Amino acid sequence: MSKWLTSSAKTGEKIINNQSIFSSNFIKADNDLYKFEWEFDGQHGYANIIIKDAKVSSSSLLNTNSNSTHKFSRPLGLYNDNTLLDVFKRMMYSIGISVTGVYSEF
Repeated sequence: MSKWLTSSAKTGEKIINNQSIFSSNFIKADNDLYKFEWEFDGQHGYANIIIKDAKVSSSSLLNTNSNSTHKFSRPLGLYNDNTLLDVFKRMMYSIGISVTGVYSEF
């Protein structure tokens, strides 16, 4: 039975609890913005993670691609789902960058 991510709270927790069906690949960096693609049991999308001074921005987000099965109704940001922090930390660690906390741009 397939599992899907939604654009609701605790999505990060669902990813961490199902790591065997989640994968991410680093695409590119543009100054402080790091772009990744991800897949979760066939569902796929992108993450835009902003890092400054080893801290991740609360406006970093996760979203589905337009051709993904089970699209999000809206992008999911760290500002409204703090469980994404562990996911973003792991993604950044995969490219050799440690994250020590969160900062807010608001």
